[in-house]
Amino acid sequence: RRTVAVFDGDGACIMHTGALAVLANRAPDNLVHILFNNEAHESVGGMPTASGSVDWPAVARALGYKNARTAQSEEELVEAIRLSLAEGARPAFIEVKTDASSRADLGRPTSSAYDNGKAFQAFLAR
Repeated sequence: RRTVAVFDGDGACIMHTGALAVLANRAPDNLVHILFNNEAHESVGGMPTASGSVDWPAVARALGYKNARTAQSEEELVEAIRLSLAEGARPAFIEVKTDASSRADLGRPTSSAYDNGKAFQAFLAR
């Protein structure tokens, strides 16, 4: 069975923490949940979040994730992914600490959420 990675932002995770509880309760044995924590809602202008004071791995474990860890560098991220895949205990959770900067030329989505959803459904149907 193929491992699936889910990417999340700290702002979204704060707003939708219930999703972590549902995922952990369903206990998919192929899920690695990766949270990018830049302590900001970067996609909507960089408004700060309260995520700097949240121990995300502790939250994930309390909600039922089988293993959870934090990575603060590229090397730590590679090791966290390696361990999450090797341990086999899923769902797994990895918090990636990052800064809130982005490229000046970073484009924003040009298609609607609806169109993205339809494109994703078409991709899955292939």
